[in-house]
Amino acid sequence: MSIFAGARKCDLKILTEELGETVNVSHKLKDLKKIILASKEYDVESGKEWMNTIINERKEREENERRNEEIQIAEQKRQEEIAERRRQDEIQMAERKRKEKYEERKRKDEMEFELQKIRLGADGRSLNSNFVANPNVNSAQTKPKLEIHYLMQKFNSDENDISLYLIMFESLAKQAEILENTWVTYLLGLLPYDVAQLIAKEPDEIANDYCEVKKILLKRYKLTPEKIRQRFFMHNKNLGSTWKNFAYELRSFFNEWVNGVKADSFEILRDLIIADKIKRKVSQEVKDHFIDDWSKLNSPDDLVEKLDDYDTLRSTFRSKQPRKEWHYDRQNSFKDDSAFTTNEKKKLYGITHNERGEPKCFHCSNFGHIARNCSLPNSVLTCREGNETGHKIINCVAKETNHSSEESLSVRLVGENSDDRNSFLKKAKINNGDNVQALIDTGSSCCLLKISVAQKLKIEI
Repeated sequence: MSIFAGARKCDLKILTEELGETVNVSHKLKDLKKIILASKEYDVESGKEWMNTIINERKEREENERRNEEIQIAEQKRQEEIAERRRQDEIQMAERKRKEKYEERKRKDEMEFELQKIRLGADGRSLNSNFVANPNVNSAQTKPKLEIHYLMQKFNSDENDISLYLIMFESLAKQAEILENTWVTYLLGLLPYDVAQLIAKEPDEIANDYCEVKKILLKRYKLTPEKIRQRFFMHNKNLGSTWKNFAYELRSFFNEWVNGVKADSFEILRDLIIADKIKRKVSQEVKDHFIDDWSKLNSPDDLVEKLDDYDTLRSTFRSKQPRKEWHYDRQNSFKDDSAFTTNEKKKLYGITHNERGEPKCFHCSNFGHIARNCSLPNSVLTCREGNETGHKIINCVAKETNHSSEESLSVRLVGENSDDRNSFLKKAKINNGDNVQALIDTGSSCCLLKISVAQKLKIEI
């Protein structure tokens, strides 16, 4: 009976079915035990192992289910935390937007309040001056029949031209039968706060005079002829607009440009177009030189005279400047020289790749690999000083011994093409102990001796 220790009803059902017995729902725990013990397939040892296996599988399955449940609970908790954090962020963002809207509305209200104060002050000054000038005029005549604020939009310095805007304002003011001495009051209501503040800073005699206010606005916001010219040449057709509207816009820009430079005749217009064509061919360096008067040079004769004078003076100054030393630029020396072909450049710099782009090995001179990956054995280093292998002459110990003193110099033989016309000769002692007069190269690691001199000194070559 010890085989049933720790077993549950579900474990006994599985074991009973494995033994080939029939299991009903009505069977209880003691019934299942009796069926198992009475089964022909039952064996004590195998049954015990079988039961332990079933119990272990059940425990493992329960452990996996418990872990999955814990993972699901943790994931659900994490999702709830994320949702709560997102909700808090949305609340904070909504609160921040509400505060920003409140501050923006408050700022606009303050600006409107200041603008209304300026408008009322100007209106009061205009009415007082009108009453002093005409005390018998009925006050009802000062009220316009039309509200001009509903007929015109507010001025936008980025999109509107101030000259055209003032023309529209004057036309509507006349149609609305507004008295001219009150035009400034209505104009201030159509201007942005910063522009109205600019007018309010002027004295009363200027701020109440429409002509003076118009001069200030034109001086401050009117487009120059050069700016209009740039708009004419850089203007593009808007998406969804017709070509007819595009032509009308170009015509308007052209007329404003021509009127701005006062091209009221065919000759002046011709000179203007020719001068503009010449300006397009001038380099940026010359434009920077004439930057102050560039927009005013609309006559071709004056323009070409200044350009010719500039070229003449520039060439004169350039010829008087001392020539700089020539420095060889290996990277850009033949970049734009058409006289050197590709093959000549390869001969000059050395071929490092073939036509297929394969690299060249500097060890075996074959293509397809580099010297680091070359299969041939590396060449043995041989010292020319002591005829030893394994090091170069620059690391030779014998060289340091021979050159230990300034007077004991090792000599080497050179061809007859050495410069024998140099007169800077000094006495020196060679390896065999003879004192000779030689040309000493102070920048060389070893001194050189001509063959003819060596033969005269009877040195073995």
